[in-house]
Amino acid sequence: MIYFVENDKFCEIYYEIFGVSQYDILIFFDSLSEWAFPQKKEMMDYEKETIKESLVIWLQIKKIKADL
Repeated sequence: MIYFVENDKFCEIYYEIFGVSQYDILIFFDSLSEWAFPQKKEMMDYEKETIKESLVIWLQIKKIKADL
């Protein structure tokens, strides 16, 4: 699980370790639909896009090859 934290809320992003040399992990980004804390609340499309952009940057910094 990858936990994305923004201000006073967070969400959980599921991933698996990938079994091919092309990628290190497979991220199930399409299943992301709601904030987990402080209350379960549906995410807006612009929030998902912001999270995806931040996640891509973080993966690049950490040198993690991922399939989103």
